[in-house]
Amino acid sequence: MQRGPFFIYMVFALFLGTGIIYGNVNADTYSLPKSYEGTASIKVTGAYHSSSQGAEDGEGSHDYQETVKQNGTVNALLVGNYLIYMPAIDKPIVTGTVNYNYHIYRDGKPLIYNIAPSQNITVQTFQGAIGLYFDSEKKTYTISMGLGAEGDSTHFNSSTGDVLSQTKKRFELDKIELTLPLPKDMKRLKGHRIITGELKNPDPKYQILENKKTIEIAWEFTASPETVEIRATTK
Repeated sequence: MQRGPFFIYMVFALFLGTGIIYGNVNADTYSLPKSYEGTASIKVTGAYHSSSQGAEDGEGSHDYQETVKQNGTVNALLVGNYLIYMPAIDKPIVTGTVNYNYHIYRDGKPLIYNIAPSQNITVQTFQGAIGLYFDSEKKTYTISMGLGAEGDSTHFNSSTGDVLSQTKKRFELDKIELTLPLPKDMKRLKGHRIITGELKNPDPKYQILENKKTIEIAWEFTASPETVEIRATTK
């Protein structure tokens, strides 16, 4: 099973050793929640529209458009491994849904359709779906979310609009990592963020008519009443 850079970073950080400010037991140990349980959601919308100027490619000017829409929701039980909370490998409790639509047009005719209809999140995606990481020195926590979906990639003839090929494909969707201030009460981690930017890197050869992308993420996780004690590291 592949794991993303964020997962590798978290595992590496685990061995660096750092304290946590949740229920100090004594000078040598700290008390942490055994798990977190809750929901995270992500919504992505974007549009890109450009027009070529002149006939540099020998084919005249072209109107080019891309649109993207995706939604994902994850309900998860995250089990703590010191300062890292991920879905348990031996007891994966991750449910939810995800869907994805990415369309590309040229001169008003379809060029590529990448479509993953609404589907349940499966055990194949649970490990990278959601995670929490705490940094006590910076007094921050990071929430990560990355989903995938199964669908069809359809390619069209740019002149006639006829279907050239259609293949089953797994799409890796937007991966989000947000680092936020650690709340005084770690029994509940809750938040909502809207991130805006560009859907793709603009090409200076083209006139850009529209280029925007909005990512909305929300989450709410509650700590378990059960706690575990860990030994503080000494320098």
